[in-house]
Amino acid sequence: MESDDNYFEPIVIMGLSQNPMYQYQLVDNANCLSGERGGRDKNNININLSLSKLDRGFCFISDGRTSVYELEYWSDCGIVNCNPLRGSIGHLPNWIAFRRVWCDQHSRKVQMLMGFPNPSTAMKFEFPGPNATLIAEGAWDEKDNQLCGVACRILADASVGDC
Repeated sequence: MESDDNYFEPIVIMGLSQNPMYQYQLVDNANCLSGERGGRDKNNININLSLSKLDRGFCFISDGRTSVYELEYWSDCGIVNCNPLRGSIGHLPNWIAFRRVWCDQHSRKVQMLMGFPNPSTAMKFEFPGPNATLIAEGAWDEKDNQLCGVACRILADASVGDC
């Protein structure tokens, strides 16, 4: 009963430590740096994203603000078979949002939140709740000019898993 004075929408509060001694365990254990993949677009053309072209360095490209990007899918994708969250949010996401939590300029590693906003709120830069949010680690691969990353879901008991 939204007109009831005692009714209120649930409030979601997410907190992450911004510890400068954070250990990047997920991306360090990932087998994607200078690997077989990446560095090319869908037409197999090399993407030149060299960080040497950035005056302000790696952490500048992930400056802590929320950035929202449109997702593209193949024509045969549906709510379950191409959904990055396996259909658990009830829609095939049209957008992905990124927000940096912590960045280490020296090691070129980043910790960030990745979320899949509801289509009605995507361009308002509202970050989605825990059921549509991933916690991710990434590291810049100089050889392939790409960001290598590992993302994990926020589970119902407020722990992180399903990476």
